[in-house]
Amino acid sequence: MAASVAVPFNGETPMKPTISTPDTLHLHLWAVEGEALVLPAYRDCDGALRPLKGWFRGSTWAALAGALTVTRGLGARHVLVVANVAEVVEALAPRLRLNLNIVCDPPTLHWQAVAILALRYPGCCNGMYADSMPKTEAAWQLHYS
Repeated sequence: MAASVAVPFNGETPMKPTISTPDTLHLHLWAVEGEALVLPAYRDCDGALRPLKGWFRGSTWAALAGALTVTRGLGARHVLVVANVAEVVEALAPRLRLNLNIVCDPPTLHWQAVAILALRYPGCCNGMYADSMPKTEAAWQLHYS
C-alpha cells in the first residue's frame, strides 16, 4: 500500500517562504502597545521586492486581517509576515496555530487572519521576527504620532 501525502486543495506542494522566496506577499507589521501598521510588498517571480500601495492600521490582528483580506486578489503563492511582535510570529511559524487564549479586540480578528492564511495559503505562509524595520517603523511614527 502506498503512503498517502497531504496535498493542499490547490494542488501545490506546501513550503515555508523565506525573505527571498519569489512570488511572495510580504506583510511588514510594526506594532507598539497594540497599535499596528502593516506595509505590504510583493516579491515577484524575478526576485524584485515591489512595495504595494496602501497601508493597514489598527490593533495588531485587525491590521493583519485587513491586509490579508485586501491583498487576497494579488494571487501570490506565498505569504511572509515580518513582525516585531513575537505573538504574531509564534502564531505563524513553524505552522499555523489558533491561540484560544489570545486577548485582542475582538478575538475573531485573530481567527480571521489565521483562517485566511490556512485557506488561501495552506502550508505556504511563514512568520519572521524583526526588531528593526526602518521604513515600517517610520510609517508607524507618521500615522500614530
